[in-house]
Amino acid sequence: MHGRNGWPAIGSLVTMFGIIACSQPPSAGEEPPWQRTWVTITAPDKRFSVEMPASPKKEVVDAPSAFGPTKVVILAVDTIDYSLLAGYTDYPVKSISRARAESLLTQATEAVRKRPRVTQVVERKITIDGYPGRDLEISFGPEVNCRQRQLMVGARSYLLTVTCPANRDMSPETNRFFKSFKLLKPAK
Repeated sequence: MHGRNGWPAIGSLVTMFGIIACSQPPSAGEEPPWQRTWVTITAPDKRFSVEMPASPKKEVVDAPSAFGPTKVVILAVDTIDYSLLAGYTDYPVKSISRARAESLLTQATEAVRKRPRVTQVVERKITIDGYPGRDLEISFGPEVNCRQRQLMVGARSYLLTVTCPANRDMSPETNRFFKSFKLLKPAK
């Protein structure tokens, strides 16, 4: 099933989040960003939590999908070093089968591969608390790198994204961000 403009149903989520480019590397002598104090953010609906280096800006965006209209909830933090995004979409269906969830995740990865300026996508299948997902490493030419974690939980799609300049190693903060993500309530 495809959403508007031929994008896969979950592709609208990837499209809405876009890619957040970062500005510059940390200043000399400045504490590395992954060692700074981060705060635990609980989602507005209390279904997940994640650590971020500051309180995020919240945005809610209407998006089409093959299942009908959806709302995409985005929590984003931009720092001088990188950008972090945690978001989700609730699809207007009671549930999505495991096989359909796997198919949607594959379609979302293919949608990322087709985005302008994407030069490389490395995909790894993951499972978190029994739910299917994907970890993606995305290169946008020589300027920007992005790591994404996609997770399907019932009829909800989660997306975690870390973006920074290509010349910067973002492994410590990405690992911290991804590992801090916790599901707090079961899928509806």
